[in-house]
Amino acid sequence: TPEFVMRLKESGCRMLTFGAESGSPRILKMINKHTTREQIIATNRNLIGSGIFPHFVTIRGFPTETPEDAAQTLLLNIQLLLENKKAICDSPFLIVTPGTIIARQCLQGKAADYTLEDWAKIFDAEASDACSSWLSGKTCNFIKRYAMLTNIIHRTNRKNVSWLENALFRFILRLRRVILKREV
Repeated sequence: TPEFVMRLKESGCRMLTFGAESGSPRILKMINKHTTREQIIATNRNLIGSGIFPHFVTIRGFPTETPEDAAQTLLLNIQLLLENKKAICDSPFLIVTPGTIIARQCLQGKAADYTLEDWAKIFDAEASDACSSWLSGKTCNFIKRYAMLTNIIHRTNRKNVSWLENALFRFILRLRRVILKREV
């Protein structure tokens, strides 16, 4: 709420990080996030003018993610950045952690059989931006096709980016938003 934001600012808060996870309602439901896209957008809007930097983290590569799901996440990131000039967005690949429900989903129940070397191979693939084995070829191709846009999303509104670069990034985001909306 605006009142809570004011209290945060008065206490000296300068940045809040939110695990937005996805812009896809289907993925948010699948991971039991109990948050909606609309709540994420409202939070971003509530922080406009507060002096507090909202940092949103969305994840790429959830099991069963489709190109449409990935596009919805990109569109959410773009909206957050364009609406709030202090917003920052990151979108790393899913890190499959041993012993979690998501690991069982990604590895189709075989996670318990994985050795340390098997887990190392998964982490190596994630670090190299290679597509994970649980993603469809179509989703993998979509993620690769929009890798540059993901990089621009990551760099927009950062302190170490010049005003000219930032203006260019924001222009590109507006153009890509139009293209992405046609794909969804």
